[in-house]
Amino acid sequence: MATLEEVVKRQREGADFVISAAMLGMTSEAFDALVQPWLQAGGPGFAMTRVPHRKCIDGVFFIDRITVRRTA
Repeated sequence: MATLEEVVKRQREGADFVISAAMLGMTSEAFDALVQPWLQAGGPGFAMTRVPHRKCIDGVFFIDRITVRRTA
């Protein structure tokens, strides 16, 4: 599985791309916990560009995919 840093590094500055739980080898629950702080402030080297995709597990919605734009 790729690391978050590897996924971001492969993209050119200004490019929109997807980061998913599956790409990082994480469960939807773990990915949701990782992504929550990024919703307002952005992540390391990227900013959120679209509404996150959510997956329903046992009646609870978890973020499992985000679309972002590389900023640095």
